[in-house]
Amino acid sequence: MVETVKVITEWALSMEGVCAVEAETDLKNVASQKVLKRAGFVKNGVIGEEGPRFVYRVKEDLLAKQKD
Repeated sequence: MVETVKVITEWALSMEGVCAVEAETDLKNVASQKVLKRAGFVKNGVIGEEGPRFVYRVKEDLLAKQKD
């Protein structure tokens, strides 16, 4: 499952103008939260309608390379 999340995230980040991907899990869905963390997502400190939100951001140096 982690590899699937990574592939989808990489695909989304390859789209022009996309520099972050967000995901939200049910508060009690610890398994999904672990998958997101293993895929490189971090909690962004926001609780959405369903539960905690996670974000994966492109690092600034990678953004600069994408613009070149």
